[in-house]
Amino acid sequence: MRYIILSAGLLLVCQGIIWLWLRKTRPTSLRIWLLLIGLTLLFNSILTGLPIVVYNANNISGLRVGTIPIEDFSYTIAVLWLMPRLYQRFNKKPS
Repeated sequence: MRYIILSAGLLLVCQGIIWLWLRKTRPTSLRIWLLLIGLTLLFNSILTGLPIVVYNANNISGLRVGTIPIEDFSYTIAVLWLMPRLYQRFNKKPS
């Protein structure tokens, strides 16, 4: 239950940060990358630092950014690379 409460709170904070930072300007790719990588760093630091999430050392590379296994950033990076391409692919208007 603690994980669900923490996750819900962090999602609300995340939404607030995104709204405040991107509401006045048109977001650029760099700003979105910095925002999402920064939020991944913040939230994963909390999750792995408390420790709510504990990784089996046999299943990770051992490279860490603070308390975060480097592999955790792969999900964010995959979304940043994949989502714009999926949007372009499936948002085409029929001719």
